Amino acid sequence: MMNLDWIRAAVLLTTLAVAVWQDVRGRRIANGLVVLAASCALLVALLHDGSAGVWMALTGGLLGLVVLLPLYAMRAMGAGDVKLMAVVGMLVGANNVFSVLLAVFVAGGVLALVVAAYHRTLERLLGNVRAMGLATVLRLISAAPAEPDVSIRSVGQLPYAIAIATGSLAWLFWKNG
Repeated sequence: MMNLDWIRAAVLLTTLAVAVWQDVRGRRIANGLVVLAASCALLVALLHDGSAGVWMALTGGLLGLVVLLPLYAMRAMGAGDVKLMAVVGMLVGANNVFSVLLAVFVAGGVLALVVAAYHRTLERLLGNVRAMGLATVLRLISAAPAEPDVSIRSVGQLPYAIAIATGSLAWLFWKNG
């Protein structure tokens, strides 16, 4: 029988490849892909580690979902990206999901800088980051409710599946040498 860790890695790689293709091509990640990948993640977890594996997969998925959900609520990320990160969390497990998320956020930051530089909107992007950071600090100090800053103009949208895939792959290569 084939090693189930290799099957888990194959499911992860296939899911990420299809998600990137869908996100770049149509700016959506299909629910069918998410459901299929989540089902495969649960099946591999069950076969590999039994009910404890299923628990770790579900917990990893929940953590991936919960961490990105506020970005969806702020309209900074699409629902497909959040669901994709939940599936990645299921595949890497609860004990690895925060390492993967860190790699994903770094990849997303680098991707945003590269795309902004390419489109010559880097100065506006950095101004937006500065304005959001200052607004956040002021809200924390004053304990005021969060309100969207209407002075921030978008510099465009990224197919964030690229960042999720890049960060996940970087973590996978780092973890496996």
